[in-house]
Amino acid sequence: MASRLVSTARSVDDFIIDRMLQPAVNLVDWHLGLTLYTLARVCAVLGAGAGLVWVHVFDAPLSSDFFQDILCLGIMAGTAFLQIHTHERHTPRRPTLAPTVRLTGL
Repeated sequence: MASRLVSTARSVDDFIIDRMLQPAVNLVDWHLGLTLYTLARVCAVLGAGAGLVWVHVFDAPLSSDFFQDILCLGIMAGTAFLQIHTHERHTPRRPTLAPTVRLTGL
């Protein structure tokens, strides 16, 4: 039962990443010329902005829930930017000669 659940979760995750998100990232790269890390920063800023709107609309100002949600939002946004910066720092400065090929066929 658990292995079937894990298998289903992996197939759903692969579908979302390979069939939905990766083509969108490729289109943004093709049309706008944004690098992957710039796109990741834009998504992090949009997510943090949506979180701020959510807190502003659904939490009473200066309540304990308000401060807790703002703290969690700051931690999540800070962690996202730290991960983006870390990955960007460890990527090679020059692109490779040939692109990597996935073994799944496409």
